[in-house]
Amino acid sequence: MIENPISSVSTQIEDINFYDLQMNRRKIDKFENIATFLKVEKEFYSESIQGFRRVATRKAFFRAKELKATIRTTAALAPAFNVYSKPYEYLIKLREIQIIPATDYYKLFTEIKFQILNSHGCEVSGGERSEYRLLQQINDSQNYDMLLIDEPESSFDNVFLLNKVNTLIKDISQVLPVILVTHNSTVGASIKPNYIIYTQKNIINGKATFETFTGFPADKHLVGLSGSSIENRVIQMNTLEAGEYSYLDRGKAYENLKN
Repeated sequence: MIENPISSVSTQIEDINFYDLQMNRRKIDKFENIATFLKVEKEFYSESIQGFRRVATRKAFFRAKELKATIRTTAALAPAFNVYSKPYEYLIKLREIQIIPATDYYKLFTEIKFQILNSHGCEVSGGERSEYRLLQQINDSQNYDMLLIDEPESSFDNVFLLNKVNTLIKDISQVLPVILVTHNSTVGASIKPNYIIYTQKNIINGKATFETFTGFPADKHLVGLSGSSIENRVIQMNTLEAGEYSYLDRGKAYENLKN
């Protein structure tokens, strides 16, 4: 009689790569350290333009609804937020919420807030925000080959134009060409341009024609492409001051107020 050999029922242990295991643990530790560091409240960016300051601050989230507002989702984030203090576990919970795109995960670890502050350190009003945007757009023009500005006076007061817009434009004009269209003396005359281009419309036989005149600010006459000329003083007075009479009349009114 031959007996069957006893067969082993034990399961063979799979090979374990301890190097990969340790590296994964180090990666998790590094991730948790970075995620925890980013929760510390701090101003991490600041940019100043003519008395305004754009700042960015970061801080930890305190409620699940803040997460929902950040990525504008209807998903229930409370279960994940319960482990917000454990970054890696929190990430795993976020990945279980299929409605959240993977590209939005980074937004849910720290709250980032941008503010525009005025010269007093207070958040700007609606009008001040418009002023900042104009200054920012002018400042950003340094990334291009030329700056074109069309009537910046249309929405802003003359003090702002003189003290901030003109200053910034003159600085930028040192590094790239600036073409400015204006009917305002605060911008047109006070900025002290290097050259003047004036276009005049004429009606000839019922048809509108346009002629361009050019010259330096101190020239007596601006010269057209056809060879004709016009008096520079009259053109500047009419364009920037609504004519000589209006200019002199305002001067008398200011003098009366002074006296």
